[in-house]
Amino acid sequence: MNLWSISDLHIYLKGEGVDENALLSFLASIPDKSLVLNGDIFDLWRRRFGEIRAEHTELIDALVRKARVYVIGNHDSKMLSMENFYGVPIVEKYIIGNTIFLHGHQFDAMNSDGNSVGRYLTKWVSWIDTNLVDGIEPIARDIEGWIRRTGRFGTPEIYKEKGLDYVMSFLVEGGRSLREITRVVMAHTHMKWYHRVGDLQVVNTGTWLRGKNDVTKIYIEGGWVE
Repeated sequence: MNLWSISDLHIYLKGEGVDENALLSFLASIPDKSLVLNGDIFDLWRRRFGEIRAEHTELIDALVRKARVYVIGNHDSKMLSMENFYGVPIVEKYIIGNTIFLHGHQFDAMNSDGNSVGRYLTKWVSWIDTNLVDGIEPIARDIEGWIRRTGRFGTPEIYKEKGLDYVMSFLVEGGRSLREITRVVMAHTHMKWYHRVGDLQVVNTGTWLRGKNDVTKIYIEGGWVE
């Protein structure tokens, strides 16, 4: 079985961030119910879902048709209060075959819950960008990216380690064998990568911000990813 996974679209305002035409083209190219939405699809730290829905009706309808499950992230954790995403199950993690999907903010001390430091920093920067200094938000994101790339906090190496630790701890707690669960697919860092240690794999689905169109294709029964 092939599944596709995308994450970190951070949809909140028409014309901001995501190349909507490219996204619609991708969605049209895959079968219905073959897509795992791996968190931060919407940015509910910036706008309410009803407002986002009003501006992105075509895109949301396409996402609903293609989505198999909606794994929530830190920016869209409010969606847990919804019964489902127009019929698509909303979950904190999704397990299918040998693979676990989760957003990955659970590994980030600043964003591990809905009342996180990251949430308030985002709202503060967004308010400044809107009311005081137009254009400061991209600069703030550049600074955040630099910190992640150069510091110990949030680097890909840290998340690879935490992803592997998560798989191992889940196996112990769930009583599953390594032959059953061998892969965790996560997101959150906006950096796409693939990491393997023995039979265990950690995959990051990247982002659709800043001109990126990251998609991860996963063969559930086997052991490869693209």
